[in-house]
Amino acid sequence: MSSEALLALLGAAVAVYALLPTERRLDLRLQLSGIDWSIIVGAILLVHYIKFYPVFATTGLAPMLGPWRFGFDADIASYGIVATAVVGVSLHARFRKLPPSSLQTFHELTETLLQNGKYAELGFLLERHFDALFEISADDTSWRFRLLRTLNPRPIPPIVTMKDGEVEVVYRPPRTGVAAKIAKALAAPLERAPKRREEALDVLQLILKHEGFAEALAATRPALALAILSRKARDRFGFQDVFIAALLRNTRSQLYSELRNNQNLRSLHRYAILPANRILSFYLTNPRVGEELAIYKPIGDFALAEVRRRRRLGSAEDEYLREVDQFDTDGAWRCPIYATIRFFDIMILESIHAKIDWHMWLYYLPLIVREMAANVQRRSDVDESREWPTPYHYLIYEAISSMRSWIEESADIAVDTGQPIVLDESARLENGSIPKSATIAIGQALAAVLTSPEFTGRYKGALLEMALYRHKQMVSNALTASLARSLTNAVAAGGTIEFPKSGYRDELVEAFRHVDLIRRFELRDDVALKEIIKEAETTP
Repeated sequence: MSSEALLALLGAAVAVYALLPTERRLDLRLQLSGIDWSIIVGAILLVHYIKFYPVFATTGLAPMLGPWRFGFDADIASYGIVATAVVGVSLHARFRKLPPSSLQTFHELTETLLQNGKYAELGFLLERHFDALFEISADDTSWRFRLLRTLNPRPIPPIVTMKDGEVEVVYRPPRTGVAAKIAKALAAPLERAPKRREEALDVLQLILKHEGFAEALAATRPALALAILSRKARDRFGFQDVFIAALLRNTRSQLYSELRNNQNLRSLHRYAILPANRILSFYLTNPRVGEELAIYKPIGDFALAEVRRRRRLGSAEDEYLREVDQFDTDGAWRCPIYATIRFFDIMILESIHAKIDWHMWLYYLPLIVREMAANVQRRSDVDESREWPTPYHYLIYEAISSMRSWIEESADIAVDTGQPIVLDESARLENGSIPKSATIAIGQALAAVLTSPEFTGRYKGALLEMALYRHKQMVSNALTASLARSLTNAVAAGGTIEFPKSGYRDELVEAFRHVDLIRRFELRDDVALKEIIKEAETTP
C-alpha cells in the first residue's frame, strides 16, 4: 500500500468517524473491544514501521532483515496487514458477546435509540446481545453470586440475652485471620457482579417500559417480543400488556393472521396449533405458559375496552349495530372482539387437555357477552329475521358456542378415557374446574341476553337450544351425567344461585317457547328445568 493510499485511508476513517451520529459512535464503541483496538493500533504501527524501515535501518534502530521474499514488497505487505486487521476485527466484532464492562455503553446506546425512535436498530441490537444481557441480569443463583457468598466473610450475628429483665445485646467482632483475608481478596473481583447485574436490569427496565418499542415489535418483530417474554425479566407483564394491545389494535397484525390460519382440528373441537403460528404456539402449545404470563388479562381487558368504546360512539356511529354482509365469513377476522373469542376458545381447550386445575379466567367471555348485550339496540333498518341481524348477534353466538365446546370437549375426554367427571352439580362457583366454570359461564351469558328486551324471542331460543344441544347425550352417560346436570342447574339459575338476575326466570320460560319441541321433550325430566319447561308449554 502506497503512502498516498495509506494517508487517504486514514483520512477517510477520521472524516467518517467525525460525521457519524451519536448512536453510530456508541455502537462502534460497543462492538470494538480492547483486543480489537490493540489489533488496529498494532496494524497501524506495523505499517508505519515498514514505511519508515529504511530510516530505522540507517539510524540503527532496526536490524537488517534482508530482502523481501515470496514476492512481497513494502506496499503488498502493508496492504496485507491492513486487510488482515480489518477482517479479523470485523469477525471478532460480529461474534463478540456483550461483556459486563460494556454495559454502560450499551445503556447509553439504548437510551439514544429510544429517544430518536429508531426501534428497528434497537431490535437488531437487542437480538444480537439478547442472551448475554439476560445472562448478566440473571438472579443471584448464578455461580458468581454463590462463589461470592462463599468467599466473602459474613458478619457474625450478635448475642442477645436477658439480664435482670432487660435485653442485652453483645456485638462480637468480625472474623479475622489469614483465611478471612485470603477469602476477602479472592472475593474482591467478584463484587462487581451485583453492580453489573443492576446495570443490566436497568437497561432491561428501560427497554420493557418503553411503549413505543413494544408497539414497534408487535408490528415488525413479534418473535423478538416473544423471546423477551420467555425470560423472567422485571416489567415483562407491562411490556406484554402494550405488546398484546398493539397486536389487537392493528387488525393486520400477525395475531389476526395466525388466528385465521389456525383452523385445522385435532378433534371435534380442539385445534391443531401449527408451529408456524408463533404467537399461538408460544402461549398455547403449553397453556401453562399462558397461565404463568396471565395472557388472558391483556386480551380480555382489550376486548372489554373495545365493546365499551363502541358504546360511547352511540348507536348512530357503531357499525356493529347495522347489518354487515359477510361479517361471519370475512369481517369477523378483523375484529378484536372475535379475535379474543377465538383465542380464549383455543386457550381453554388446550388447558382442558393439559389438566389445568383452574378456570383460566374463562369468565371474561360472559363479561364480554354482557357488555355486548348492553350495546344492542333494535333499529328499523335491521332485518331481525336474519340468522345474525348484526355483528353483535354473531359475536354473542360465537362466544356461547365456544363455551359449549369447552363443556363438550370435557365430556368427550371423559368418555375416551373412561374417567368420570365428578362435580358439585349445584349452581355454585368451583374455580378449580374448567368444565364446571364453563357451565357457570354459559349460564351467565344466557342471563345477559335473555333479560335484554333488544333481542327477539327467536334469537334467544336459538342460543338456549344451542347451549343445551348435547345435554341428552351427556346425561345418559354415567361418566358425564354430573356435567350435564351442572349445566342445566347453571342455565336455570342464570349462572350462579349466589347472584340471581332479576326477571331471568320469566325470560327463560319465554325463551323455551322458541326452543324446538324435540329438545324440550328431551329436557322434560331434568330436575332443574322441568318446571320451567312445563310452564312454557302450558301458559300462553
